[in-house]
Amino acid sequence: HQGAAVAVPTVAALPDHLTRGPLAAQLALATSEARAGQYVDATLRLTLARPWELLASHALNRSRASLAVSLLNADLEAEPLRQPAPQIAERRWSPGPVALLSGETRLVLPIRVPPRAAPGPRRVRVRVRYQLCNGGECVAPESLVLETPLTVLR
Repeated sequence: HQGAAVAVPTVAALPDHLTRGPLAAQLALATSEARAGQYVDATLRLTLARPWELLASHALNRSRASLAVSLLNADLEAEPLRQPAPQIAERRWSPGPVALLSGETRLVLPIRVPPRAAPGPRRVRVRVRYQLCNGGECVAPESLVLETPLTVLR
């Protein structure tokens, strides 16, 4: 008598790209392999349909849900996010100037593989929190999670 086959649950991989309304987001690593102690740049490409804009990570947006990118892997370390200079503008929905990103924007999150990182494959997971606005209004803040593979070499 043979034992019955047992289904092994699998954790579905998250996408490396996603479109949500007027925002398309894509995550890519500069290389898919790294050694312990090495840095790998994670590039996040955000593309916004017109007339939408995104509140940039900037002091002018301090009281708003501005762009925030965070690394979700406990076994990797993130350096500060690098973003292009935003456009500083006046908008009807804001009492003062705001810092905005529009069109296509590339953000870079430098990731360090710690010296004692275990070798092997893993999925780099990044959360993006953002708020979109158009000429007349802002919609509620949203977040999304993207992931992409990385193999830590010996």
